Amino acid sequence: MRTGGTVRLGWAFARRRLASTFALVLLGALLAGTVIGLATVRDSAARAIEDSLRADLGGRTHVLETSDPKLIELLRKADGVSPVVDDLGNLTTDDGLAATVMLRTTTDPALELGVLTEGARPANPGELLLSESVARSLGIQIGESITMESAEGQKSVKVTGYVVDTADVGNRTAIGVVNDSPAFISHRWLSNTSFFDMPDLAPLIDSAESHYASTRSLLESAESQSPPFLSALRFVPAGAGILAVIVLAAVLTAMGRGWRRDADALVAAGMSPRTAWRRLAGTILVLVLIGELLGTVAVLAVMHGGRSVISGWLAQHWVRLDVPWSTFGLVLAATAVVDLAAVPALRRVPVLASWAGRRAAPRRRSAYAAVAVGTLGAMSWVFGMWAVDRNGGEVFGVLVIPGVAMVTGAIAFLIAHAAAAGLRPAGTSLLRGLVAALRPVAAAAAVIAVLSSSWAAATVHQANQSEALDSPEQPAGSFVVSEMADEGLASFRELYAERGGTEVLSFRLPLEAERLLRVTTTDMVTCMADEATKDPSGCFERTLADDGIAALGPPGSPVRAAPEMLTGGKAGLLLYPRGSGTTSRTATVAAEPDPPLGGYLPGLVLPADGPLAREFGLFPTDRHVVALLDFHTLRPEDQFFIRSAALRLAPAAALADGTDPSAYDRQRTIANAASMLGAAAALILLLIGGTALLIAHRLPRRIVVDIGASSRARWGLAARWAAVPALSLAVTLPLAIATASYGGRATDGGYGALWILPGTLGALAAIALGLAFLRVPPHTRD
Repeated sequence: MRTGGTVRLGWAFARRRLASTFALVLLGALLAGTVIGLATVRDSAARAIEDSLRADLGGRTHVLETSDPKLIELLRKADGVSPVVDDLGNLTTDDGLAATVMLRTTTDPALELGVLTEGARPANPGELLLSESVARSLGIQIGESITMESAEGQKSVKVTGYVVDTADVGNRTAIGVVNDSPAFISHRWLSNTSFFDMPDLAPLIDSAESHYASTRSLLESAESQSPPFLSALRFVPAGAGILAVIVLAAVLTAMGRGWRRDADALVAAGMSPRTAWRRLAGTILVLVLIGELLGTVAVLAVMHGGRSVISGWLAQHWVRLDVPWSTFGLVLAATAVVDLAAVPALRRVPVLASWAGRRAAPRRRSAYAAVAVGTLGAMSWVFGMWAVDRNGGEVFGVLVIPGVAMVTGAIAFLIAHAAAAGLRPAGTSLLRGLVAALRPVAAAAAVIAVLSSSWAAATVHQANQSEALDSPEQPAGSFVVSEMADEGLASFRELYAERGGTEVLSFRLPLEAERLLRVTTTDMVTCMADEATKDPSGCFERTLADDGIAALGPPGSPVRAAPEMLTGGKAGLLLYPRGSGTTSRTATVAAEPDPPLGGYLPGLVLPADGPLAREFGLFPTDRHVVALLDFHTLRPEDQFFIRSAALRLAPAAALADGTDPSAYDRQRTIANAASMLGAAAALILLLIGGTALLIAHRLPRRIVVDIGASSRARWGLAARWAAVPALSLAVTLPLAIATASYGGRATDGGYGALWILPGTLGALAAIALGLAFLRVPPHTRD
């Protein structure tokens, strides 16, 4: 049959099987629309964060923060280096309306700060860009003059265009150009060339007064500080795709009975069975692909038209959609694979749906095969868990998963074999025929349930155990910025207060150009004295002591230290010449315990005017460690705004978020998602497969009613039939927890609760199938 014949065949199928055609197109549209829509939201949100950071850096690839006057003077003269100063400003319109904005100024008109949406970038001093949200709220038009008040005074400026922060829909920023003068002092410099490649800069950059970062490292930091919605979306498209593919495969198999008649008609017309099924499968594939194309176009059209609304729900402002075309290709490929794999299943629908009794010998062979497979699986399962318990899991632990899968599948077949026990010969023959096609469905659903449940329980347990052993690196619920300049700290405090934050700790960092002071335990100092050594490495290994940085507190404040550093009210001190791994001096100091200290915060805080600061040569700089203690009380959108502000005001700083989902939280989230996905897959497989078998078995079910079987007999028949999947799914619960606990070895830490979903929901679905089995089917000629 040529191309024209194929097209005519497809058209004939669509006309004759109108319901199937509609179902296939709709299924394809839902499959592609759901996956592509979710993936587009995920990728567009991630791209918005990346675009926001790149715009904050003016598209440059390297940033340097410094307060060293010598280095600043060299940077002023360097080619391709642009300064940026961030400060708070107050703008006032001619109508008397006012707003506070983040004022960003530079002396380089070519530096493209912010994402321009309308107008032109400022080219001369006295011109600025304004956030679109502020301009719309105050009714400020492009070309209008406004009054801007900042630390440099009050002046009239002209608005030349609008900008947005793609990661923060409510961002309030003004970007202007100023004249280069001695009064313009920047501590942040941007370049497309590494500062280490610039002559005369590398030695000064290595000093304690300079902090360097690349755009790549900042993007990695931004990704680690991603908002919760983006972390939650990470695996949703893939999970939806897997679930949709399972539904597609199940629907294709369920519809196969009707399509078999079409294939038989083609065979009767002179076509070979293989060619008939290939043509039919091609038609089905084309219909599903048409639906996927229509679904993708529809969802992208809706998202394009509602881009601002959708991004606004995520507190972002998308200027474009990032369509994951690779994901669309994967959806098409997965559809083709499922369609091709469904052809053999469709050809064998009569065999799978057959209710005729089987001979005793094949039944015995299936039982013997199930026992053999179950025994082999049990040996692999038990030996794998024993190997893991003996710390040999890297080699033999891989046997656990296939072992428990083999055991679960074998149990399902054995339950099916025993379902007819105790019945009379006629009832035994009937039930075994009804159960024959149910066995693989029950076994497949049980294997999916036990694998997803055991993996989810083990993952949650491991996360709980590891989290309990880890010591906190910062106060719970806080947000810590490792180093921020004076000019950024004032703006940061103001922005944090506007968002509702009140508890802010800041510690001034000392100058460490020549020496480094570190705090440790007195055991460490004692060990070094006993060993008469200046190299602390050996004593670190022996005492397992930690060390931390020292910072300066307000004049007159007490000496404070992290509680874990104190022994008998004293902490140890190690003084290193900069660049040396050996100490020049050790000492102890009396200090008060201060629980927030330690980890990402300083381990020791000395008064800036105290004798210890003078003794160890600790001179204050303009750099601070900042901790927002009540960060967890802010709304999620406000938390993300503060994270973005920290990246803007201190791009070279290290950030630590005590509210951001930790690696353990992510593990638990992934495990719970796996449980729900496994439950959905087992449930759908069981419901669709069981429903298809009920339809295929309507003739024997009708005969049972017509011969006058009692309701008790029908209930017993339905209960035995439904018990096969119900017991197969129920047995996955103890198997899963036994696998997750390695036979009871792992006892500390919980396993969560969602791991029970696959087995529990599957068992309930089997009971529902049993009730459906009792429904009296209509008379049929089949």
